[in-house]
Amino acid sequence: MSYFSKRSIGKISVFIIIPLILMFTIVNALDVSDFFSKIGDSKLIDELSDPFVYDEIPPVGPNRKNMNFLSNERRPAIVVSSLKWQEALSYVSVSTWTEQEYGEESINYRNIREWLPGYPVAPLSQPFSISKQEELSSVSFWYLEPQDGKTDENDITSSGDSLNYAVVEIVRVYDSGDVSEPLTQIFLESHKMGVGPSWFTKRLESPVVLREGNYQIRMYRLPGWDKSPKWGFKHYGQIKPNGELSDDFEYKGSLFKIFDTEGEVIIENDLPEVIEEENCHKQKLDDSSVYPNPISVCTNPFIVVHEEDTVYEAHGVPVLPEYNQKYSGRGNPELYGNQLVVSEPSQSHYNLVLYDLNTLDKMPINRIHRGPSVRAAFEWPFIAWSDFYIEQEDVIYICDLRLNGNKGGCEENDDKIRVRLSHPSYVFSRFNSLDISNSRLFLVGHHIGAKKRLIFTCDLNKYPLGEDCGNVNEDQIVVENFPFETLFSADGDDVVYVKDGKIILYDIVRNTKNAVTKEEAFKQENPQIDGTQIIWEDTRNANGDIFGCDLKRNGLYGGCLPSDDKEQFSTFPSYQWNPTSHDGRIMWQDTRDRRLIDDIYEYREEKIDISNNAFDFDSSLGFLDQYKPKLIITPKKLPKTFLEKLDGVDVIVSSYFSNEEHPFYFHLWEQYDTVVYVEENYELSIYGATLASLKNVPFVIENSHLDVKPYLVNRALICLGESFKDGQTSHGLRCDKIFADVDSIQEFLADEMETNKIIMFSPKDEIFDIKQSMSTENEEGESLVFSTNTKDSMLVPVLAGAKHQVPVSMPWSSSHEDVDRAFKDRLYTLFPELENPRTLDPTKYDPRLKDRVSVDDLVYKGELEDEYYLTIVGNPDVIPMITKATCFSNKLAENRNSIPLPLIRKMDVEVDNSYYSDLNNDRLPDLLTARIFGNSPADTSSIVARNIFYQDIKSINPSAVIALPGFSDHIGNRKLMSLVFNRFWTKGLDRLFKEKEVSVGWSETNAKGENMKKEILDSSLIVYNGHGTSSGFNKLVEFYDLNGHGLSSAPIVYNVACSTCAWDQQDEKEILFCSRFLRSGATAYMGAVDVNAAHAGPFHLLLDQFFIKGKSLGKVFNTAKRSGAGFIGCQGYPTDTFYIQLGDPTLTYS
Repeated sequence: MSYFSKRSIGKISVFIIIPLILMFTIVNALDVSDFFSKIGDSKLIDELSDPFVYDEIPPVGPNRKNMNFLSNERRPAIVVSSLKWQEALSYVSVSTWTEQEYGEESINYRNIREWLPGYPVAPLSQPFSISKQEELSSVSFWYLEPQDGKTDENDITSSGDSLNYAVVEIVRVYDSGDVSEPLTQIFLESHKMGVGPSWFTKRLESPVVLREGNYQIRMYRLPGWDKSPKWGFKHYGQIKPNGELSDDFEYKGSLFKIFDTEGEVIIENDLPEVIEEENCHKQKLDDSSVYPNPISVCTNPFIVVHEEDTVYEAHGVPVLPEYNQKYSGRGNPELYGNQLVVSEPSQSHYNLVLYDLNTLDKMPINRIHRGPSVRAAFEWPFIAWSDFYIEQEDVIYICDLRLNGNKGGCEENDDKIRVRLSHPSYVFSRFNSLDISNSRLFLVGHHIGAKKRLIFTCDLNKYPLGEDCGNVNEDQIVVENFPFETLFSADGDDVVYVKDGKIILYDIVRNTKNAVTKEEAFKQENPQIDGTQIIWEDTRNANGDIFGCDLKRNGLYGGCLPSDDKEQFSTFPSYQWNPTSHDGRIMWQDTRDRRLIDDIYEYREEKIDISNNAFDFDSSLGFLDQYKPKLIITPKKLPKTFLEKLDGVDVIVSSYFSNEEHPFYFHLWEQYDTVVYVEENYELSIYGATLASLKNVPFVIENSHLDVKPYLVNRALICLGESFKDGQTSHGLRCDKIFADVDSIQEFLADEMETNKIIMFSPKDEIFDIKQSMSTENEEGESLVFSTNTKDSMLVPVLAGAKHQVPVSMPWSSSHEDVDRAFKDRLYTLFPELENPRTLDPTKYDPRLKDRVSVDDLVYKGELEDEYYLTIVGNPDVIPMITKATCFSNKLAENRNSIPLPLIRKMDVEVDNSYYSDLNNDRLPDLLTARIFGNSPADTSSIVARNIFYQDIKSINPSAVIALPGFSDHIGNRKLMSLVFNRFWTKGLDRLFKEKEVSVGWSETNAKGENMKKEILDSSLIVYNGHGTSSGFNKLVEFYDLNGHGLSSAPIVYNVACSTCAWDQQDEKEILFCSRFLRSGATAYMGAVDVNAAHAGPFHLLLDQFFIKGKSLGKVFNTAKRSGAGFIGCQGYPTDTFYIQLGDPTLTYS
């Protein structure tokens, strides 16, 4: 419903930043456009004592942007920080919105009904809200009173003679829904000549105070008068003569105005107004092959500067002072609080020593007879260890730090308590198998005769000196049939140990056993548990490393389910073992000393000072250089180093005009009547930002800095979140529409968009740390390295709003099959027509593909009527991109003497097309699919922006680099590469790319290499066929050649080469070649996830179809994927399974 606040608009302040020069001036709100030509005296921001604030609230009205800031002439770009997703997502609907089809609003009338308090039928009423105290002086209505008993000819309701009185009242509406007694009553007297239709105004006898809150204005007639006047209302759509409403009918409220004592309008619902077409940067998406329902959107780039305010450097650091021993070192650490027990050598023997980690003071506890292998159990105040006594008998020693200096104390000269097993059938294990938790001593006994081992406990509070702990009673046994020679760890009621190569978590109380890891070929040993954290020794990297997981992260990266990817805490090439942890601190024994002397190291993440935030914006600057905006709008001040690299761009910092009561954000709309309001939930906020973009309305997250009540009152609130089920916000404002969960908003968006395009994403990437290093700078220009999370999903609503793609969120799983099942469940709910698409007849093809490179003759059952697009937005560690398959050399490869490969081997294969896009389990892609991801949100935002604004940034005189070195220097190779070139380079391509640099064959590519490398930076198309690795095109360009270089023409990159997108084979994700190309300015990239031999056949048609025939990126790639297999085939896959497409599958060249 529309309520327009018409308070007079006074002076406001605008602040503009031009790189290195900060300027401000004061202008009238209605003349903001003049500001850009009226910049006066400049002043540095540090000299400004008070912020300038827009202190007026935009009026209520059909949603319309403020073109003073967002017009096409301004060429604006929105730049946000990744630091606060709440702030960033709010600006999505500023950057991108769908043009609203307002239609023509109409006016109609309703009878003013007979009514008295207590009547079952309520009077006509219209709700409104007041955000601050006002004095009401007069009221006006759009009113129709019949003349001589006749109604307006357009009136659909019955009427007759006029009546004597209509009564108008204003009442307050309480949170309970009850209403107050009338605050004012107005009697409208009959006019013999009739009234209206017109505004009919009545002044009150005396002003009435309206305090902040919700109200109703209501109108009725008194009993006894059988004819009625009318109250006008406005609406969209039509009311048919029989009273039926058209499908597009929307009620827009009764027409009224209320005035204060100065004659200013406080609240009004005015007559329909003419909506002028917005002068925005408009994109009309009407290619029927991609957009069955054409759309028109206003778009401005949405660019992210990746920012880290708490930047960590993770490594292992020595814990204790250097220990000057020639042949041996410290070992077997056991941590509790700030104290650490270790075994430490002296000149002729080992001692058990307690260190205070705050002071580094040490206290010898006892000489160790067994030597360096002894490891203590430690939980303050108790320390226990296993050793043999003088008689060579196994003994458990216990001491109590509270008894230091006395019997049972832990000082070197104190008599320790010795515990012997009193059971005749058991002896203590010699394998350091003991622990202490909750003052219980956990011991392992070995049954001599039955060859059985068990863990039993002893309560040290019950037996303070460990007396009688050697008794083995049935009620003390907690684990039976304990594995032989296995270390364990206990915490509370949980015990962890290794059995059958897997780490097992045993819950003593529930008597449940759950695997933490899978059975692996490498060793996973010596697990330790502290709270919800489990760590262990791990040899997957050949040397020993410390890995771990957290039970609180189950189902995510670092979780303790067998399928979860585990977190690595030590990475040094030396051997790390004997881990220990307490309260989040992790330590281990380490041999990294150059003399190979063991010492104790701690996992450390050191913060970089918050005042020196680290930023990643190379890719962001690359896109802005391609797009060349004139104005940047940003919620907060941008890094100085970023601003210094902009040239001739004005920057508006929203926060400079804002305070807690008046956010500038809302002034990016000239007026608005709706707000999307979401509880603080990242996943729901992605959908909320998408909806706000479609509706062209502000987006507010509950409890954020934009959650300011006066900017929300009198607007229709679309609420997302379970907390709004009762129908109102925490402010007490009514929700006009509620989506309580993700499923409901997904289904609404699918219906609203009427689209054939889907985005798959995982909201878990907001907390998913990809554990990669990003080299960058901070504000001081210092070079930094930091780990970053991906947050690719932050860009989902931008792409969804700009191209009308329905977001579909996935739970995180490291299993592509789990993701695929979850995706199909939602896909078939939203698009039921996709559930039974064409199906390959499995009897019509040889799965080993010995001779076939085409599937044209295969038999299908059923066909998709329309093409559907799938864009996967997600890092491959968040949404799996690769799995393993059994692959083999095809007969075709053998005939052509391709690179030698074993007949059968396990290889990496892509799952984007063979699983997620496959709707019938024939491993052929049915959806037209591509993926978008970056090394940081800055990368992802620039990739999304290039795909949205490709028509704006592509070169009008495109050039190409075609490098076809092939795979050897043999003369036959050059002939083959010449054949390849002549096959794909059509006359149409030759006309389009008048400038091109071509090399054919190994020698020619070597000779032209340096020149071609330079040409790449300005090329619109890059084609390569030859050897490749995860870090480059051999003989042409490597990842380091793209460092700091922007690809100015936003190229499309196609290559037939091995492993250039082999995510699982490249530990340093920052240098993975496919993502490096996109980071440096490419729009789309096709590459392989593993070695795949030379195969250009099915991809030859790509270039002509995309650049000349106008087919979409997804369409041409899908055709290629379905057209044949490479020289390597994989079991169960009828066609190529190595190549993936990065970019937006809906992209077209023209």
